Amino acid sequence: MRIITLFAVLFCGLTTFAQKAGLHVYDLTCEHHVNPIGLDAATPRFSWKIASGDEGIMQTEYELRVSREKDFTPLAFIALLPSDQSVMVPYSGTPLQPNTRYYWQVRVKDNKGNRSPWSSIA
Repeated sequence: MRIITLFAVLFCGLTTFAQKAGLHVYDLTCEHHVNPIGLDAATPRFSWKIASGDEGIMQTEYELRVSREKDFTPLAFIALLPSDQSVMVPYSGTPLQPNTRYYWQVRVKDNKGNRSPWSSIA
């Protein structure tokens, strides 16, 4: 019985923690692939998902950055757009160079004014 009680307490605690988790971006893909190498797309398309502990959250803005370097200096492209789009968002910067590795990240703003941290590097 003590094991069940302990499990219930831990479960409730984890549920409460998950509900208070802030806005964040995850599951980044480019042309439906996770960290693809060797894309043959002049205008690659990016997708991501958002999560938050709050209910009724919707993306209202995104900021996307692309660079040849993992520290994002210098930036090859950055865009801040008011948009709820997060699926197959087309790259709209200067043409990307062939046979070159690029990294990208995104962060979003929600309908309650919260801004996520930058996503993991993809």
